Amino acid sequence: MADELVGPLTESALPEGTVTILFTDLVDSTKLYQQHGDDGANLILREVEQCAHELIDRHRGIVVKGTGDGLMVAFQSARRGVAYARELQLAVADRNRGHPAQQVLMRIGLHTGEVVAQSGDLHGETVYIV
Repeated sequence: MADELVGPLTESALPEGTVTILFTDLVDSTKLYQQHGDDGANLILREVEQCAHELIDRHRGIVVKGTGDGLMVAFQSARRGVAYARELQLAVADRNRGHPAQQVLMRIGLHTGEVVAQSGDLHGETVYIV
């Protein structure tokens, strides 16, 4: 998922206190480019990314950054983070049923704890342990 769609956040936009951090990662995203070419793989990544962003808004997550083929998202509530992860898994599975020749697998990791906001990013054990 493209970093250019996720702009840098100001310190005031980042959540404070205990947060739930979520990372997504497309499994074998490099193979998508080998199997479908640049245009085809980019289209697949954009479809998944669009779905992920729509659900983030619904669950009041804050996109911290894009990671190339995934996202780092912060939630003020563990409940919202888990609900988002579940809904995203279901959405990816539904997308795969509609595109059997272009299936993707997505890993999702969650961790809750304290974070440190610095230079528009979140740092600390909570982030690194995911």
